[in-house]
Amino acid sequence: MTTLPTLTGSDKHIQWANHIRREKLKWTEIAVNKMMRDPDIEDKGELTAAYAKLQQQASAAWWINNRNLDEIGLLMKVEE
Repeated sequence: MTTLPTLTGSDKHIQWANHIRREKLKWTEIAVNKMMRDPDIEDKGELTAAYAKLQQQASAAWWINNRNLDEIGLLMKVEE
């Protein structure tokens, strides 16, 4: 597993965001692995790049503000 960056923000936000990030990354990894096996998805490099970028998101506020997005939504949001 990739080493995750330390989150930035207030102590309270960091604690909350660590929980959100852990759960979201777990489910997003499952979704990405499934999509990597899908022959209909052509640009797998873009998919893995988005997931790597998601793993490096260090803002506690970002994780809190996007906590209601599903796995695809998170991958799209991190690319904005």
